[in-house]
Amino acid sequence: MKKQSQIFDCTRFCNCLKRELILDGRSLLLKWVVLIATLSVMLYIVNNPNTHNYVNNQSGAAYMIFCNFGFLTLTLGASLFMQDMTTNGNRLNTLMSPSSTLEKYISRWLIYVVGVAIAFLTSFAIAEGLRVLITKAYYGDLPGLHYVLPSEFPQRDNEGFMLYVGLLTAQATFVLGSTVAPKNAFLKTAGVIAVLTVAFFTAVSNTFLALNPEGLVTPEANYIVGKVVIIAPICWTVFCYITAYFRMKESEIIERL
Repeated sequence: MKKQSQIFDCTRFCNCLKRELILDGRSLLLKWVVLIATLSVMLYIVNNPNTHNYVNNQSGAAYMIFCNFGFLTLTLGASLFMQDMTTNGNRLNTLMSPSSTLEKYISRWLIYVVGVAIAFLTSFAIAEGLRVLITKAYYGDLPGLHYVLPSEFPQRDNEGFMLYVGLLTAQATFVLGSTVAPKNAFLKTAGVIAVLTVAFFTAVSNTFLALNPEGLVTPEANYIVGKVVIIAPICWTVFCYITAYFRMKESEIIERL
């Protein structure tokens, strides 16, 4: 008989993932439908053919909605990472699970991080398609009406890359916040992340001024600050996920005691 690993076992992990989907699948599906409906309404409102500069406004409006709703969706999903530890019944149900902490962590990461990101991208694609269909059905074939792809968003230089890095960093921060304070994780983490953001940009600004006492923008300063702005969020993301795992493991040990 093959001995199961206490840290990670594929069969046990699959059962854990199936269990998480069965317990939260219905509520997540409902939230997904609400997200599609909300995105469809918002995209149609901001791209109403009666507005001025309709043709030029489609990609710009879609970009703003993509950024704002992307941030809200990913962070709200990440805040549900430890939702099963907010009540006594859910905590008992979680502690009785034979899965290891690593298996629970990966299964929730796949659902509330990867799954939510895929669900948002899919929702945005469906909502944009519905906008085009509804507009065609009501107004007919308007000049300039087309399906807006993310590649059409108005961006400068590495703006797209920085957008995705920022979204992934925020998502990781809210996962850590959920493991630290499961109840009202979104509100609590939002307050902390606001302080961290101010502190981060203050540090970047001070670094820039230290390198350039006269406030002159030099290629060397731009290069160094640019690297800091990219590397720091990536390091913070890795730190958040590692810390979240050990925090989750610690909380389970404390609960069992």
